[in-house]
Amino acid sequence: MLRSQRMESIGTLAGGIAHDLNNMLSPIVMGAELIKSMPDDPDSGLAVDEILRCAMRAAELVRQLLTF
Repeated sequence: MLRSQRMESIGTLAGGIAHDLNNMLSPIVMGAELIKSMPDDPDSGLAVDEILRCAMRAAELVRQLLTF
C-alpha cells in the first residue's frame, strides 16, 4: 500500500514538472519559429536552428517524463 502511494506521488510530481516545462518550452519554440520565418540576418538562422533543436530535445524529455 505504501509503495503504491509512493509511486502515485512520483507520478503526480513527474506530471507537474512535465506540465511546467511544457509551458516554458512552448513560447520558446513559437518565438524561434517566428524569428526563423522572418530572415533578416543569415546568422540568425543558425542561432534559431540551435534554439529549436534544444527546445525539441527538451520537449522530447517532457514526453518521456509523462510516459514514466
